[in-house]
Amino acid sequence: HTQTHNTIVTITDVRGRVVSWSSADTSGFKGKKRETPFAAQMAATNAIRTIVDQGMQRVEVMIKGFGLGRDATLRAIRFLI
Repeated sequence: HTQTHNTIVTITDVRGRVVSWSSADTSGFKGKKRETPFAAQMAATNAIRTIVDQGMQRVEVMIKGFGLGRDATLRAIRFLI
């Protein structure tokens, strides 16, 4: 979910159970730095690395929200998967 102030990436299994999540905040960005596309990209990278390490090989992507983090999140997903 991208917003103007923070990006939250949640990854679920096919039943909707959360298997990984990350945000710009939990990735170490505070204050105004959370709003940057780089922070959104790092949040996506952290969440994706967790599922790749668990062996997940196929994903469906659903994007909710708006903001600069949206495009950065999609770039991270394309690069890592």
